[in-house]
Amino acid sequence: MKQNMLLLLAAIVVLVSSLELALFAQDNQNAVDNSMGQAYAYLSDKDVSKAKEMFVKAGELATNDDNWRSLIEASQGLIVCGDFTQAKNFLDIASDLLDQNYDSQAQLALAYGIMGLPPDRREALHASIPISRAYSIASKSEDWYVLTEVAKLSFALDDDSKALDALSYAVTIAKRRKDAQACLKLSTIYEKYNYPDNAYTCRQLAESYKEEQKADVPPPPPGWSAAGESVAGPPEIDPEVGKAIRASADQQISDKREWMLEQKRIEAEQHSTYQTYSYFYTYPYDYPYDGYYIYEYDDRDLRGWCDYRLSRYHYVDGVYIRIGD
Repeated sequence: MKQNMLLLLAAIVVLVSSLELALFAQDNQNAVDNSMGQAYAYLSDKDVSKAKEMFVKAGELATNDDNWRSLIEASQGLIVCGDFTQAKNFLDIASDLLDQNYDSQAQLALAYGIMGLPPDRREALHASIPISRAYSIASKSEDWYVLTEVAKLSFALDDDSKALDALSYAVTIAKRRKDAQACLKLSTIYEKYNYPDNAYTCRQLAESYKEEQKADVPPPPPGWSAAGESVAGPPEIDPEVGKAIRASADQQISDKREWMLEQKRIEAEQHSTYQTYSYFYTYPYDYPYDGYYIYEYDDRDLRGWCDYRLSRYHYVDGVYIRIGD
């Protein structure tokens, strides 16, 4: 009895400790979110000094939780503010945290964070490392969204060979899924980087998949003729044979629909993940295509960037609450 009581007490202690840790982590994340929201608001009002202070606070709080997402976000804010030294410090910590991480979107976020620094301030941080990791992971999971970001970053690093390889594999995935929207997206990227032949091929694929995926029309019943009774029709088919033919056709339609639904499920899942992380590498004025130079933002760029980031927060009773990505 005494032993059972001790075991029960031990279990209660573990449970209470776990709840306390969870509450602490949530409180810490709330503090990070509030600091980040304040930083964007200050920066939107061109109070760079106050914005830096709040980005640093957010990054320090994130360090306590090994929170790579907030570390990279704070570093991007500091890059925009021109504090490259502190930004690099936070990116160094994030890089260590993601050294053995197998999340392709996390590797992309790190790569974009590093690319945000001026080349002469990156030192031992090399964007090519997380880019290669993201490429490898996305190739195995067949995630064409990640591969397009790998291509953009590789083009920015003048590694056209890797960029084209990533796009080529993305096209292969789109073909396998017969994904018209993916093909159209890839065509715009090829067009942007001056590969018109590839862009044309992707547009043609998109059109063919749209046509192919129109609603299936069931086959006519055995013996049916569009020419009328005055024209000799096909020989009568045994009823059992007719049933077998129809069942086979129905099964083919069913299999095709199930396959298409599975492709759509995978696509929706990867798209949702991409949207969750996309604020790390989507900026106003098409920056992911034209070059990743947030350290050179002018006033128009800066205001657009702050408004975009602040759109993910509510300001309630003097506190910024993050509402989503």
